Amino acid sequence: MTTGFAVRKNGSCLRTENDCGETVGGFRGCCPGGTFCPHAYNIDCCPAGQNCTESLVKEPRCANATWDLYDNGGYFCCPHDTIGFAMAGEYDGCAGTGYTFADQDTVLKVLASGTATPTSSSSSSSGVNKGAVAGGVIGGVAGVAIIAAFIWLFLRRRSRPQPMPIQDENMPIHDYKYMTNPPVEVDGREYRHELDSQSVGQVHELPTQHPDR
Repeated sequence: MTTGFAVRKNGSCLRTENDCGETVGGFRGCCPGGTFCPHAYNIDCCPAGQNCTESLVKEPRCANATWDLYDNGGYFCCPHDTIGFAMAGEYDGCAGTGYTFADQDTVLKVLASGTATPTSSSSSSSGVNKGAVAGGVIGGVAGVAIIAAFIWLFLRRRSRPQPMPIQDENMPIHDYKYMTNPPVEVDGREYRHELDSQSVGQVHELPTQHPDR
């Protein structure tokens, strides 16, 4: 359970908070639910049945981490979206949006700034941003898939074998694969040439007489 100084609220405390009573000018001291608020020093928020004032004076802090810590002769806290000031230069107050300061009011300096709680508008805007990012990612993935599909179809069509041209059935087919020369048909008639029985040359005998020596 967090202990610390109470917050000043103009009007009333939340239902989940412990109302520590009115201070001045319509402001009330509020502590987180389940805490005890002794009035020994300003308004503290302590565990039930305990007085934590001494330890808080040594290490001042707000009972809620989202509140801002101020000092006006005594520590007090304001919601993060308000401004702490001294009413008439003396009493503690937290001015919200549209508050009109009087001439005697003094704006105080923040000693320790609290952490702002996320609003519904910021949450919704962040949700829209996340949705836009998710949509962009999905669109990018779909685009890559479409491009990959086109590339696959293109490559598939290129790799498909081209059909052989159809040959006319009426054209004769000549296959000379195993022939060095094309065949030539010879006439069936055979011509025979006989030699003349007569001797082509005449035989002459030499005279038996010998020439003179």
